[in-house]
Amino acid sequence: MRAFPGLIIAALLTACASPQVSEAEARAEYEKIVALISSSEYNVRHILVESKSQAATALNRIRAGESFGSVARELSQDPGSAPQSGELGWNDPRNFVPEFSKAMITLTPNGMTKEPVRSPFGWHIIEVNEIRKAAVPPFEEVQDKIVSRLKKRKAAVANN
Repeated sequence: MRAFPGLIIAALLTACASPQVSEAEARAEYEKIVALISSSEYNVRHILVESKSQAATALNRIRAGESFGSVARELSQDPGSAPQSGELGWNDPRNFVPEFSKAMITLTPNGMTKEPVRSPFGWHIIEVNEIRKAAVPPFEEVQDKIVSRLKKRKAAVANN
């Protein structure tokens, strides 16, 4: 059986052009990604208003016995969370502006800020419902995606 030289050359060029990624490289990339993930996630809600006096009013109403959710639905100016009682769901602290994150991570579960927190968006009353250890998928579950990303990165570097 006679081989076709053009097909053999094309196969060799494809093999050489496709960057290879070792398991060690993929594991190293995985560890970098894991290091970037916060160790905790927070189930948080907030009330966002324009002024410190509005925030103080909201805080006083909650302290007087009104539910956080009802005050959030009535007063919060965050269109995404106000209808959901101020719920922001589970989040990594890095998803928020620094002022919000700093206040949030000082709270314990079922804890609320003692004073309004100012951010570039306005004034917040923050409540942490729960805290959990951040979920990180095992290497084997994401290995293919990491290898694919590394191959693309290597190919981009080789083409420049």
